[in-house]
Amino acid sequence: MKFTLQITILVALLLLLSSCFEVTEEVNMNEDGSGKVKVTINLSESQRSLVNYMKMDEVEGMRVPSRTELDRELDLFHRTLQGIEGMSEVKVNRDFDRFIFSFSGDFTNVKVLNQAINELAEVFNRSNYQTLKKDNFHYVGNQFDRYFKYPIQADIYDEASLTMRYLMDTARLISVFRFPKPIQEISNKNAMLSPSKKSVMLQASIAELAKGEVLLDNKISF
Repeated sequence: MKFTLQITILVALLLLLSSCFEVTEEVNMNEDGSGKVKVTINLSESQRSLVNYMKMDEVEGMRVPSRTELDRELDLFHRTLQGIEGMSEVKVNRDFDRFIFSFSGDFTNVKVLNQAINELAEVFNRSNYQTLKKDNFHYVGNQFDRYFKYPIQADIYDEASLTMRYLMDTARLISVFRFPKPIQEISNKNAMLSPSKKSVMLQASIAELAKGEVLLDNKISF
C-alpha cells in the first residue's frame, strides 16, 4: 500500500538513508479483559542524521516533512484514538530531540483494541487501496490470542537492494504481553516466557517477519 502520512514518510526516509529503528508493542491485560496498550517507535539510533535531514527540503528525492506537519499528524492520531468508544487515557508522546514517539491508551476489551488498530490503519492509509481490517487480538476464558493474518510477501526481501536488506535485517519489532496470572503454555516457539510466568516477549527483525521466518501468532494459555 502507498502511505502518505507524513510520519510514515519520515520512517521511509530513515530506511532510505541507511538508518535503523525499533518498534515496541506492549499490551498489559487485566483479568476482566480490559487493559492498556502502548506502541513506541524509537528512531533514536539515527537522531543525529534525522536532525540534519529535518533541516532540508528534500532528501533522496523525497520531500522532508516539517515539524509542524509531523505534529499535525500526531494530533490526528490522538483525536482518532480519543474518538473510539471504550478507549480512555489516550496519550501521544513526541520527543523530537531523540526521535522517540509513542501512542498509549486504556481499552475496555480487546474488541476496542482491535477497532483502535484498524482505525489507525485507516489514518495511515490514504491511497485508493482498501485497508484490510483484521482482528489482531482475542481474549476469552483462559486463552489470549495474538493473530498475524497479513499476507507474507516472500519475495520482498529477495528483490530488495543490499542496502534495504541491511535495513530490514537491523530494524526490530519487540512484542510484549503482560497478564495478571501465570501462563501455562505459549504456542510461538520464538516467544520467551518471563521468570514470573506472567509476561511473554517476542523479538524479530523486519527481515525475519518479511520472509516469514518469524510470525507474531501466539496462543497464550493460563
